[in-house]
Amino acid sequence: MSSADDFLMGSAKTPSVSWREKPVGTTVSGNIARESRIMQQRDPDDNELLWWDEAKTQPRNQLVVYLDLGFPHPDKEAFPEGDTVWALYVKGKSLTEAVRTAVRASGRKGLEIGGKLSVTYTGEGERTKKAFNPPKLFMASYVPPADTASTDYLNAGTPGGLGGDVAMPANADPAAWASLDRPGRERYAAALAAQYANEPPF
Repeated sequence: MSSADDFLMGSAKTPSVSWREKPVGTTVSGNIARESRIMQQRDPDDNELLWWDEAKTQPRNQLVVYLDLGFPHPDKEAFPEGDTVWALYVKGKSLTEAVRTAVRASGRKGLEIGGKLSVTYTGEGERTKKAFNPPKLFMASYVPPADTASTDYLNAGTPGGLGGDVAMPANADPAAWASLDRPGRERYAAALAAQYANEPPF
């Protein structure tokens, strides 16, 4: 399959995570649902393939990670299947380095199906050119698949578990979350769940 076909068929029915106009502190967290793919980036204006060099010998690639975020895209006409798997496009220096660092910290050599990846938008870097928007900055964490179940069981306070800390919702503000005790986190999580019950953050 060509890069163009890969781009088209790989994203035609999969909603994608967008960081546009999202507040600092926005977090995406989910289990990796299927094998990640390398795809060549395209120009958002004319949809042309992007290259690092003028001779077009070095494609500007990106990693597409498929995360089960637990909710479908709200546009039911565009995504009638109601799939809860979203495509996270890993590109740009900050996001790529954040995911790479998280994987290395886990002791693994790459992302694996069943592993849990969490990415947080932490702010903006310095603008490199006046015509460009400042680059977004990210941090990430990764839990390998063999450890995901035990981590959820021991730390998420799920029914039947050991009653550990409350799991931070994907749409929570990390700074606000860190300042709360367990009862406060329970109330905050419940409020967020009610607020976003019918409206996912992406």
